[in-house]
Amino acid sequence: MKKFLLTILKFTGFALVAYFLFIFIWGSLTPLYLRKNLNYRIGVYGHIHSRMKDVKKIDHVDVLILGSSHAYRGFDTRIFAKNGFSAFNLGSSSQTPIQSLMLLEKYLDKLHPKLVLLEVYPEIFGLDGVESSLEFVANEKIDWPMLKMVIKVNHIKTYNSFFYSLYRHLTGLDENYSQPDKQGEDLYIKGSGFVSRDMTYFKHMTHEKSTWEFNKQQLKAFDKIIKKLKSRKIEFALVQAPLSSSLYDSKLNNAEADSLFSTKGLYINYNPILHLDDSLHFYDPDHLNQNGVELFNDSLITWLKDKKLLNYQ
Repeated sequence: MKKFLLTILKFTGFALVAYFLFIFIWGSLTPLYLRKNLNYRIGVYGHIHSRMKDVKKIDHVDVLILGSSHAYRGFDTRIFAKNGFSAFNLGSSSQTPIQSLMLLEKYLDKLHPKLVLLEVYPEIFGLDGVESSLEFVANEKIDWPMLKMVIKVNHIKTYNSFFYSLYRHLTGLDENYSQPDKQGEDLYIKGSGFVSRDMTYFKHMTHEKSTWEFNKQQLKAFDKIIKKLKSRKIEFALVQAPLSSSLYDSKLNNAEADSLFSTKGLYINYNPILHLDDSLHFYDPDHLNQNGVELFNDSLITWLKDKKLLNYQ
């Protein structure tokens, strides 16, 4: 029996070494289109690399923003600053509660926010978190919260990319990488986490009827976020940012989403409140252009002040 167990241990050790070597060689020598299960892209669309670099330079903010692309494109920290409140936007593309929880574990004690805004786009609660996890493992420091996030996502792409990223971090291959502030139509606002976009407009379109889906694992992570904020006695608000009316009206269970979020804490859904024009205030079906951003942010800040969540100046 001992000999058998020793053989198993030796084989396991050999397999792990072989796996790591394969990942390093595969990731270094194979073109991206040939490695579908190893997706390492530093400095991707959305400026997550810039955001993760900037947050490490900040010690305190009044407002911390978390959520999907609706957060980093829709919550303009410059408008908060004009109203006398410092803010940092930690939103990222397709960020699910699993990634938001990781970010809180990494940065809540560093930033000491007085208010946390959680952008709650219902669609992200139905995602597996793989897309967002790949961005973080390539553009953020590898540590214990990151590893926990990788394990929760539990996908071969995330595992492969995580270990390849670990190799690049340990060898310093990306140490001197710097992401340009301007990429295509996007402009990253340094020190803020916010991404401004060149002014473009959206043409109204119709969408097939569908429903929001809610993944149990994402809801569990979301509950942990709420519990963490409450245990630290940090004020928070849940905000559903505006979508184009054509997209929002195509969803058959908006009332279900409202009911769910309302049980978690102070919640506001701007879709039935702020009547924006699909063609004037959006650049695609679910993202505001700067005209829409300004209207949304002005209304949001007024609401936060009315709720006494921005009253400490």
